[in-house]
Amino acid sequence: DADSHDQQQQQQQHQVLLGKGTCCRPHDMSQDLSQQAAQVLLLRQKERSMRNCLSMIKCSGGAATSNLDSENDSDSEDEAPRGPPVKLRPKRKSQGRCFGIFPFLAAVRSSTGSSISIDVLAGLTVAVMTIPESMCYASIAGLPYILGLYASVTPQFVYAFLGQSRQLQVGPVAIVSLLLGDGLEGILSASQCPEWHLATEDPALRTPQHELCPEEFAKMAFLTSAMVGVILILACVFRLGFLLKFLGHPVISGFSSGAAIIIMISQLKNFLGAPVKNSGYPILTLKSAAESLVHVQPVTLGLGLLWTVGLISLRLLSQRNKKLRLLGAVGPLLSCIAGILLIRSCEQLQHIRGLEYVGTIKGGSFPPFSGCLLCIESDQIHVILRLASSIALMGFLEGFAVTQEFAKQLGYEAASRISTGQELFAVGAANLLGSVFSAYPCAGSISRSAVCNASGGTSQVAGFVAASALLAALLALCPLLYFLPKFALAAIVVSSVIKLVDFNVAVTLYKVKKNDFAMWFVSFGGTVVAGPMIGICMAVFLSLA
Repeated sequence: DADSHDQQQQQQQHQVLLGKGTCCRPHDMSQDLSQQAAQVLLLRQKERSMRNCLSMIKCSGGAATSNLDSENDSDSEDEAPRGPPVKLRPKRKSQGRCFGIFPFLAAVRSSTGSSISIDVLAGLTVAVMTIPESMCYASIAGLPYILGLYASVTPQFVYAFLGQSRQLQVGPVAIVSLLLGDGLEGILSASQCPEWHLATEDPALRTPQHELCPEEFAKMAFLTSAMVGVILILACVFRLGFLLKFLGHPVISGFSSGAAIIIMISQLKNFLGAPVKNSGYPILTLKSAAESLVHVQPVTLGLGLLWTVGLISLRLLSQRNKKLRLLGAVGPLLSCIAGILLIRSCEQLQHIRGLEYVGTIKGGSFPPFSGCLLCIESDQIHVILRLASSIALMGFLEGFAVTQEFAKQLGYEAASRISTGQELFAVGAANLLGSVFSAYPCAGSISRSAVCNASGGTSQVAGFVAASALLAALLALCPLLYFLPKFALAAIVVSSVIKLVDFNVAVTLYKVKKNDFAMWFVSFGGTVVAGPMIGICMAVFLSLA
């Protein structure tokens, strides 16, 4: 009993010494106490190493975080760290700046295998939708179909590297194409387009310059794109993004609704199969269409209406059924494929007067250099500058609104943290570099960005994949579009822009605030009656008044 009592006192004494941190010799203890002492020594050694590491980091100016309590609660059987403590390097400021200027690098760095596969699928879906849409929008601008495809490649590549939005798709859009075609009409001089100046008719009734002199007209479009890029980059340098706050929603909505109606009126020629002369003034276009009703081709009109109803039905079906949400995105491509198969298989349709198809598409290669962008006469400078300012304003406003909306919905970044300056720089660089590779002015597309979001796109990788797929399509698919009917392209245009006509806004404004309704009505009426250029000027004036 005395021996056992002495042994218990010795154990209690050793435990007290261990708790106080006193140095003990393991061979003087029992086996259990020796193991406990060894564990305590290991924990002290780990704690000492962590403190040394933290002190070195603080001395070097870095920042580190450590939780010693969690270290003490770790498994006691872990091996003690070997060798000198590792010196952690703080994140360099230059690396953060690089990721800020090139968000694509940060997106790739944070991507995983599963997210990249989803982005690839989303990018391919966007590319499928972009092919027919870009061709349609090029025709609205009075440019060859191939230039619509060119304008979808280089600008999208540039924005994918520089843009902050993970879903925004940059390329041809309807309103910018309308502004470009209307603003450049009649700009070519007598030396650039002598056929147009030799005509004795009223300028509003002459054959458009883009049909008589397509190459010179395209050069003006490239020059306008370069000017748009310069304006946006200068706005970034001088921090003029705050001016967007002065553009009221009522006047922008009125202009968009009026522009959509003008675009639909411009497609009457392809629907009716009759010689309708498109004019910058919608009233003159409607007058020409009324005079050509005796030449309407019922087959062309019937097929055009059938294709339009089908596309709108697919879009509505995809909106109501989430399982079919991608059906609306591939609808334009399906309509083009169906039209090509119909014309190719039925030779009688190929010989119907008024039923036109695309024919041979010149180009079909990597986007070429646009040549001299300074081939401009002195009296054309102010016209190009005024047009580029209008396009830069409307195009950036549309794309930036989409960027903020997706940032709010997805919550990946607060809308207030979406840098207006970075977006101005990204879209400006896309237009400036795109003009070098035969691209006309571009902007953020609402429809294609929505498709990217619906397809699960999570980063700028989706935009990069979409541009790569479009480049591959340029090299391989152009010969297959020979029998693409123009009524199918017209149906795509109408089904795409009809959603921009929003009279519900006007009704709400009339009930809530009469002054805003008056601004909406003046902007809408001015656009429809006087044309898009007058309409955009009235919209800006009303916003600043």
